[in-house]
Amino acid sequence: MPEYSPYYGMTSLMRRLEKTHNLKALNHYDELMSIGHTLLCEGKFADFFTALIEANHYFTSHQVLLLGKNLSEMLYRSKLKLRLDNLRLPFSTFEVDFDKTMKVPNTDIPMPSVLCSFYETQASREFAKKFCQDITKKFNLKTNLEMQCPQKLIAFRMADPKASDFTVKPMLIFNLDPDWCKDKDIEEIIEQSPVLKTADVPLNQEENQIMKAVVKLTFGALCYLNLKNREAEAAKAHNRPRIGIPPSVLLLGKRCISSTFMRDGHIRTLAHERFRRDEYGFPRLIWIREHLVNPQGNMHEKDAQNITLEDMT
Repeated sequence: MPEYSPYYGMTSLMRRLEKTHNLKALNHYDELMSIGHTLLCEGKFADFFTALIEANHYFTSHQVLLLGKNLSEMLYRSKLKLRLDNLRLPFSTFEVDFDKTMKVPNTDIPMPSVLCSFYETQASREFAKKFCQDITKKFNLKTNLEMQCPQKLIAFRMADPKASDFTVKPMLIFNLDPDWCKDKDIEEIIEQSPVLKTADVPLNQEENQIMKAVVKLTFGALCYLNLKNREAEAAKAHNRPRIGIPPSVLLLGKRCISSTFMRDGHIRTLAHERFRRDEYGFPRLIWIREHLVNPQGNMHEKDAQNITLEDMT
């Protein structure tokens, strides 16, 4: 099984804060509360929200999607011609991990794992309330931290894959307004997104390219989970930081075909009961001529150039 790059997120930020702010934590939840408090004191509300959704991810669902390389490439080429409100969301916060050999298309940059949160569900807001209350109690604060949390948001968080030193990787932050997305299909959302920013600093062209690729593949993974003929199986995640509750891992598209090849002629037995038998009651044999398999790199030998509502379950 290929090795997947896990999402590390704010753990590198915690290492830096331990040195610069002399922070000490008992566990990762305690770390995230300390990070959250420190960031609030510095007025870094976007980073505070990152700590919140990481805590939600690691300590409530810890849902991980492993996206096979072939499937990733096919989803990136596909047109996702459906609206987000047509998708069934099996979880509101989840992590998408990619094969370690996967690159951002048209670059040599490794594809970064991403944490995505559809922060508009009741469960997300209830966790936000608990997290804010825990910080308030731990640091004896007098302010209402919940006022710092957005009411609606689709949040994407990832470590900057261009940074070479893991211990000082900055975060790339991207937020979408669900109301802005409401009347657009996924392709329009990706192409028409407002200026992407990381905190208050505009992304450069390379970072913008990374972000759009990650956003498309994240939405693509959700589309794939909604397909009638999806391939999803439980898996074990290796080389992961041991944080929070054990992860629930789904491997998507393990047997997707991406390469084109010539299959030799062969005999096929029509053993299924739906096929007519011969005069003696035995399954019929037929000759399959040599033929080109997957001539366009299609998903499951099916045209994957467009994923529409008709393809959904």
